[in-house]
Amino acid sequence: MKNAYTLVELIFVIVIIGILSGVGFYSFDPHYLRNDAHMIAMKIEQTRYQAIHFDKSFGEENSSIGCIDIVNLKNAQSTIDQNYKFHSDISPESGSICFDIFGRLSDESINDLNISYQNKKVTLHILKNSGYIDIIY
Repeated sequence: MKNAYTLVELIFVIVIIGILSGVGFYSFDPHYLRNDAHMIAMKIEQTRYQAIHFDKSFGEENSSIGCIDIVNLKNAQSTIDQNYKFHSDISPESGSICFDIFGRLSDESINDLNISYQNKKVTLHILKNSGYIDIIY
């Protein structure tokens, strides 16, 4: 009758655990691109909802409501989540996205944003007539 495991059996189990953890470590993908695309889409939607039913004719002090600069999109973590770190690149690097009081994209606004991370790319296409965002992987 056997009451314990032998040293060879224990080493064999440790080797199998090491191989499985190594394979699991290299197959882990942190999804930085997807998370960054959703963070930018959320910031654009927040700007769109602020523009809806806001009348800009009542004063110039709030003329930036309903508009967001592309440069400020990388700083989205400052207003949404303090602990989020942005990893991807955005192109174009300058310009702005503005919405009217009905939530539609204005004519001079950028309607395509390309977000890239490690040779992968996601395009955020903002529909002109509705202002909705289509995420194209």
